[in-house]
Amino acid sequence: MLRKLFWALLAISLILYFLFREKINNTINYRFHPEKIIDLTLGNIEIKNLTLATSTVITMTEREWLYTFIKRLERVNINKNNTVGNIKVYSVFYDKYHDAYLKLENGEMRVNTNNSLETTWNDYVSAIEDKDLKNKMMTDIDNLEYLDLRFINKLFYKFKDKR
Repeated sequence: MLRKLFWALLAISLILYFLFREKINNTINYRFHPEKIIDLTLGNIEIKNLTLATSTVITMTEREWLYTFIKRLERVNINKNNTVGNIKVYSVFYDKYHDAYLKLENGEMRVNTNNSLETTWNDYVSAIEDKDLKNKMMTDIDNLEYLDLRFINKLFYKFKDKR
C-alpha cells in the first residue's frame, strides 16, 4: 500500500514538474542567486548593471519605465555651472516593492515604477527648478546622498554632513 502511494506521488510530482518547470527553475535560480546582476537588452532597451533583489521579477513595462526615466535623466540636468549637464546612471538596484535605486556619480536617486512616469518626471523637474534645492545642488552636489522620488508630489533629499 505504501509502495503504491509512493509511486503515485512520484508520478504526480514529475507531471507537475514538467508542466511548471520554467517557473520552478526561475524560483530556484533566484533562491541560489539572491542578487542577480544582469545587463538587460531587449530590442533597443538597454539598462546596464541592473541588480534584482531576492525573489524579484521585473516586467517589460517596468523595464521600459526605467529605461525612459534614465534616458531623460541623462539628457536633462543641472551641473555646478548652472547649465544643463548630463548625469550618468552607473547601476540600478530593483526590489520586489517596485523601488529602483539609481546609483549616480554623486549619490543616488530613488524612484518607484508603480507611479506614473510623467508624474515622477514632473516631480523631478519641479524639484530641480526650486531655487533653494537648485542652489544647494550647485554648491554642494558632491555631498548629495540621495534624492527620493518614490512618493507622488513629494521629494525627499539628503546631503552628507560636512565635518
